[in-house]
Amino acid sequence: RKALWVALAVNALMFLIEVSAGALSGSAALLADAVDFFGDAANYGVSLAVLALAPIWRSRTALVKGITMGAFG
Repeated sequence: RKALWVALAVNALMFLIEVSAGALSGSAALLADAVDFFGDAANYGVSLAVLALAPIWRSRTALVKGITMGAFG
């Protein structure tokens, strides 16, 4: 759990930094990378949210996350 919290915090911070830098500089590349950081942070947040749930909900969440990642791919 601690590692997930650290990863969530780092990704959320990097999202905020890159959104700000991208907006100030007008860089589409920085904004696109910020979206990637947001996706990673959301993924870690969902993982933390379901840790305390029953295994069936964790497995369903993993399936939905896998489908989502496949759609992005």
